[in-house]
Amino acid sequence: MIHHIDFAVTDFVRSREFYVQALSPLGLEAVMDRNHEDGRKLAGFGELPDPVFWIRNGKPLQGRLHVAFAACPLLTRCVSQGFL
Repeated sequence: MIHHIDFAVTDFVRSREFYVQALSPLGLEAVMDRNHEDGRKLAGFGELPDPVFWIRNGKPLQGRLHVAFAACPLLTRCVSQGFL
């Protein structure tokens, strides 16, 4: 069982807003934000106390990262909100 996923993004503010809009119809809300003194920023999506999807500022991965969400029951809602 996977506990969570965490990856870096180059534009943290823009990426956070994208994932807020894209993940909300799937029931994954932004529930945790962390700003560290060393400049690291993180946003966690899911449920407290353990968000399952995290983004952080930094240099993105080179190569491929594939993340798939099971959302069949929400397909109509996603389409109606313009995400698919």
